[in-house]
Amino acid sequence: MSKTVFEKSSEGRRCFRPPENDCPIEESELPISRSGPIGLPQMGEQDVVRHYMDLASKNYHIDRGIYPLG
Repeated sequence: MSKTVFEKSSEGRRCFRPPENDCPIEESELPISRSGPIGLPQMGEQDVVRHYMDLASKNYHIDRGIYPLG
């Protein structure tokens, strides 16, 4: 059994870093505010691709072998 993305996650790794927001926004203008972090796994882009490619390679499909129909 392979590890989940949450088990492979390492603190501080990110796939994408959005640019800093330079628009002034008042806290009272925000209808919803988050009280803490979302809890998503922190992985690099290549690690995510490798993880899902590994999972996909474990699936049985017509390109990997005979597919009996009946």
